[in-house]
Amino acid sequence: MPPYYFRDPATRADARDFSRYAAALIIGAGDPVAAQDVAAARGWERPASILRAAVAAGTTSDATWAATLVDHQRVGAGFVESLRQVGVFDAALALMTRVPLEGSVGVVTVGAVGNSQTAASWRPISRLSLSGGKLELRHATAAVAVAAELLRVGGDPALDLLERELQGAVAAVVDQVFLGELADSIAATVPSSGSTAAAVAADLGELLLELKLGARSEPRLVVSADNAARLATMTDTGGGFAFADMGPQGGRIAGVPVLVSDELGDDRILAFDCVQIAAASDVIVLDAASAATLRLADPADSSQPLTSLWQDNLTALRAQRFFGFERLRPTASAVLTGLALAGSS
Repeated sequence: MPPYYFRDPATRADARDFSRYAAALIIGAGDPVAAQDVAAARGWERPASILRAAVAAGTTSDATWAATLVDHQRVGAGFVESLRQVGVFDAALALMTRVPLEGSVGVVTVGAVGNSQTAASWRPISRLSLSGGKLELRHATAAVAVAAELLRVGGDPALDLLERELQGAVAAVVDQVFLGELADSIAATVPSSGSTAAAVAADLGELLLELKLGARSEPRLVVSADNAARLATMTDTGGGFAFADMGPQGGRIAGVPVLVSDELGDDRILAFDCVQIAAASDVIVLDAASAATLRLADPADSSQPLTSLWQDNLTALRAQRFFGFERLRPTASAVLTGLALAGSS
């Protein structure tokens, strides 16, 4: 199965070059010089440029000196853009309030309200209260262990596999943090009133009301994969599909986009408003090693055996992503709890 791609051809090309960059690191066992040789031998021009071992000192007269840095930023941004079809955070990122990483953020606690008064009368002014703070820098790390021989001789299918696994690993670890915080004790909760289509529709209505939506709001619902399938096949009293715009991979309910995530339990549905969240994202940093010892399980715990990458002829690719987000209002997210969906009305 091919990797997830954004529709823009330029983004697809950038994401593909990022995967080639990752493959060169794996085949080169984490050695940038060896990885550059791999990329050059395969005709991967931009990955070879990114992996260049040394550059000359920069001058004001050399307009192309920083081209290597630009290539790295571009292909990294293309890969991050491709995650819009994989992860909840990245699907909503473009609609969130964008701020610099570790930049100051004002959280609105009391909104300002305008008033219309007649001439020669007092002008009441409401108070806009902000609790200031910085957008916390978050660090998510994902690892993918691959046999270098697979990428060396596997051609495009092997590269597709690496790209898809890397997309899934990075999106999953970011969504663990993002969804976990949006569903924490600060979020408003709505208890489930039942498992029928009518009860679910009523509960979702109450859930959206907790977000205090405005005219510019961009609400989103997040469900587990199992619940997406249950909602898609749920029938009403007449035997038709209760949520006709839903499918196993998401869709819409009452016009609200529904996103599917493996990082959310079956007992809840999360709602959030993109415009009430500030966010930032940086490029992904890659490195590789073939002489490490890992627990190759998800989730990993101390009871599982250690695996020597060297003994098993594997190379681990580590992807580190730096990002941040902050709720601008306490009403940015809400959770439907105690859910136990059935398949009919």
